[in-house]
Amino acid sequence: MDSSPFSAYIKVAVLIIASICTHISFISPTSNPPLEERAKYAEKRKSFFGDDGLSATHSTCAMTYIFHLVSAFHALAILSALALPIPQAFRELLPEGVGSPTLSYELLLGFGLLAIGTIIRILSYRALDRFFTFYLAIREGHRLVTTGPYSIVRHPSYTGGYLGVIGLSLIHLGPGSTFAELHLWYTTLGRIAGMCQCAAVFYVVWTIYVRMPKEDAVLRERFGDEWQAWAKRTPYKLLPGVY
Repeated sequence: MDSSPFSAYIKVAVLIIASICTHISFISPTSNPPLEERAKYAEKRKSFFGDDGLSATHSTCAMTYIFHLVSAFHALAILSALALPIPQAFRELLPEGVGSPTLSYELLLGFGLLAIGTIIRILSYRALDRFFTFYLAIREGHRLVTTGPYSIVRHPSYTGGYLGVIGLSLIHLGPGSTFAELHLWYTTLGRIAGMCQCAAVFYVVWTIYVRMPKEDAVLRERFGDEWQAWAKRTPYKLLPGVY
C-alpha cells in the first residue's frame, strides 16, 4: 500500500487510537466487587491455575500494557523516519528496518476489528453499568439486564472481546507491525515471543469460552424464570444465528 508521509501519519494515528481502544476494551471500567460478593462463586472460578493464579484478567491487562509500549515505540520510530525532531538517543536505539510508513491490509483489518469490538464493549459497559465486572459475582441490588446489546446476544461483551483480541493480534504480530518489520518471526527468540503472545491470546479465548456457561448458570440460579424467559428470547451467546 501507500508509503507516503501522509500514510505514515495515518499509521501513527491508527496505532494511537488502537492503543486507546485496547485500554477501553481490556481494562475493567468498574472497581472490583467486594470479596463477600465474589466469595459465593469462588468454586466456579477455579481453573488449572487456581483461584488467585493466572487469570484472563491478568493476561489481558499484561497484553494491554505491552501493546501500549510497543505502539509507542512503533509510532516514535515512524515519526523518526520522517526526520521529525525525535531525540538522538532514541534514534540510536532503533534497529534497521523498523518504522516503515506502509499501511498493510492486515493492520487496517486488525484496527477495524478492534474498533468494532471496542464499540460493542462500550455498549455493554453502559447497559450493565455498575453490574459489569471482570469477576464472576452478583452485585448488591443486582438486576438482570436484557436491553441494548443484551437483547441481541447473552454475552455481547465477549463478542467485543473476541473481536478485540483478534484485531490486536493482527496489529501486533501481522504484516506492518514492529514484530514483522524486525523480522522477529525468523529468529529463535522472536518465534518464542510470538508463540507466547499466541498462547496468551488462546488462553484468554478459552477462558472466556468456559466462563460463559458458568455465568449463565449463576444468573439462572439468581433470577430463575426471568432468566429462562430472557434465554428463550435471546438464545445465542455471541453471534445471532450462529452461536
